[in-house]
Amino acid sequence: RTRMMVSKVTGGAVPSHRGTISSARAILRAEGIPGLYKGLTATVIASGVSWGLFRYLFDVWRYEIGRYRQVTMAEWRGGGGPGGAP
Repeated sequence: RTRMMVSKVTGGAVPSHRGTISSARAILRAEGIPGLYKGLTATVIASGVSWGLFRYLFDVWRYEIGRYRQVTMAEWRGGGGPGGAP
């Protein structure tokens, strides 16, 4: 699919592949099984970095939000809000 998306169609040129199955067959014929896995390493690395960053930020934000809520709920219950307001 990626090869189909990046292939250039200009000046009335007809794409060489009609769909995913056609592309897979052409890649298998030209490059064999390894051709289907081109770019997999880069994709796995990018996904790992992305998920690692997401998980880190999620945990940091969850901690900060939880800390904020605990403080405000404690103040609300005890009436110790700003200016001594209940």
